[in-house]
This record gives sequence, structure tokens and C-alpha cells, in this order.
Amino acid sequence: MPGDKSISHRALMLAALAVGESRIEGAGDGADVRSTAGILTALGATVERRPRADRTVDYRVVSPGADGLHEPSDNLDCGNSGTSCA
Repeated sequence: MPGDKSISHRALMLAALAVGESRIEGAGDGADVRSTAGILTALGATVERRPRADRTVDYRVVSPGADGLHEPSDNLDCGNSGTSCA
């Protein structure tokens, strides 16, 4: 079953708040989820996206944690994703 968009957003956000490496397997691969991944990168996390044969993706997120994330140098692009704005 494809990854759920809402859970995929939240898994990425929680991974960015945690210190160190997090792996998310079977996430949804919609544009909204990719917007969230891009925002987390702009805030200072490293986000690697790895497509899978089943049309989902795996993510590897390495983050300095909530206290280590920084203000972005430019505006954040949420695309059409309301969840990314939250």
C-alpha cells in the first residue's frame, strides 16, 4: 500500500526535530511531501530521497535537531502543500 501523505509529512518533520539520523521507509511521493523535504533542507537538515519500485520513497534525514536548525536564507516554498505551512 502506498505511503500515506499526512504521515509522510509528519515523519519528515519529526525526523528533522530529532538529533542524528532517521530513516523513513515507504513514504508517499507526492509533490506536497517533496515540498516538506525541501523546506527541511532549507532549515539545515540533510534529506536524501530514494525512490522505490512500488512508487513510494525512502528518506534518510540527518539533522542537528530542533536547536540546531536555522532560519532559511530565502523564503520557504511550500508549493501547494497546506501541511508544509503548518
